[in-house]
Amino acid sequence: MVEKPEDYHHEDVSKEEDARVYDKAAERALTRKLDLRILPFITIMYLFNALDKGNISNAKTDDIDKDLGMKGSQWNIMLSIFYIPFVLCAFPLTFVIKKFSAANVIPMLMFGFGALSMICAGVTNFGGLMTVRWFLGMCESPFFPGIIYYLSTFYRRAELARRMAIFYAAASIANAFSGLLAFGVFHIDGSLHGWQYLFIIEGAATIFFAIVAFIYLPRSVEQAKFFSEEEKALAFHRIQTDSSAVVGEEVKFRDAVKVFAHPVTILWLIISICVGVSIQPSHERSTP
Repeated sequence: MVEKPEDYHHEDVSKEEDARVYDKAAERALTRKLDLRILPFITIMYLFNALDKGNISNAKTDDIDKDLGMKGSQWNIMLSIFYIPFVLCAFPLTFVIKKFSAANVIPMLMFGFGALSMICAGVTNFGGLMTVRWFLGMCESPFFPGIIYYLSTFYRRAELARRMAIFYAAASIANAFSGLLAFGVFHIDGSLHGWQYLFIIEGAATIFFAIVAFIYLPRSVEQAKFFSEEEKALAFHRIQTDSSAVVGEEVKFRDAVKVFAHPVTILWLIISICVGVSIQPSHERSTP
């Protein structure tokens, strides 16, 4: 049971005292419930995101480039076009997630890139695939930061790193078995090409899970049906006092761009770019 905080009459009360939890056992039970009810769901969603992002590489092993009549550098251009909207749209669409609730927007984005994956099965030329890949980049761009923001509305800052590592591992899991899945799908004997079946199956599965996620994911700790009233009070107290998300915060573009004034942000940006550049060649060799 969570005790009501006492009235402190001293102005020098530290933030650490404000952020303390009055019942450690209750907090452990609450985080355990989050780990069982929300984290697996988020992990599966990210797994589908990784599958849909990488199925184009598996499709190439079934000669999608030859079936669509691609020549020269068209394949590399098609792969690169994905990242233009991916970079341009991530920032503004993250604002949309913040404003209209991550639990609403993230499943919609998931529905979008699942539908676009299915549309890939119907393209007949290079231009068609380029167009679909452009919109695919738009839908997938805010997915990762949106999930991080969503988790930050339930977990303390110190708890986030471990949970992020768990759901981030879903991408590696997807890469591990996506090739086996594609190998099985390519052996389907039907009127379509194997890569078309791959896009249809993975896209349909993504759409189905997006609908389930839209229904299941709580919009906030107050709306989590698996919490008791005492657990809701504790969860709300946690995010009010010790979370990277601010409850009820107004969305302001001016405040968001202030982060770029911090040297640490620029340093992390450079590190991320360098990591991406260094792993790209090996990634291209492993997923042709």
